Amino acid sequence: MCRLEFLRQRDSFLASSSLNESRATLCEVLAIRLLRHQGTGKDPNTGLLAMSRALVGGLHAFQGASDDVLRRVRLAEGHAGRVMAQGAGKNNALELAILTKSRIFLKSRPAQRVITAIWEGKVVYSSSSFLDILPDKWKTQEIGLYNIAKAPILDHYRLRVPKYRAMIDFFNFCVLFVSFLSVILDRKNAHERSPVSAM
Repeated sequence: MCRLEFLRQRDSFLASSSLNESRATLCEVLAIRLLRHQGTGKDPNTGLLAMSRALVGGLHAFQGASDDVLRRVRLAEGHAGRVMAQGAGKNNALELAILTKSRIFLKSRPAQRVITAIWEGKVVYSSSSFLDILPDKWKTQEIGLYNIAKAPILDHYRLRVPKYRAMIDFFNFCVLFVSFLSVILDRKNAHERSPVSAM
């Protein structure tokens, strides 16, 4: 969040743009070091869980602020400030890194470890973002490591895993594409005994 603020100041105040650019880069390096510090521990699984909680755990802009600050935000910003002060629009550090184009942070080894674990389904969680394309808020799940021994045989939460979603989407595309081609070939041939015309 500090990097985002420094980048906004860089674009607003041209006299100190290089200084604010350096500050933004320093914030990115400090975020990498903090994430790496979260992952240090004896057990690699607890380190992965701690890094995942730090990277995709929901936070809002005024988290931990005093009541006086929240009251001033509500008065100054109106309805939007009231919603923001209550924490309705939660973001996470991964979304903020993407928003601020923090390429060094996203390419770092700890961030890539968490992103890979989310992609493969080793880390499971319910997104706290309010800008979901396909929202699934009916049953939230806290950030944790997937335990295959405790999971049921047909676990519908595995459909949230991006790796499996990509495979299902590809299979769906292949079925629709083959169906489309078969209908076009059937119209070209115009045979009534073709099995596609019954379809």
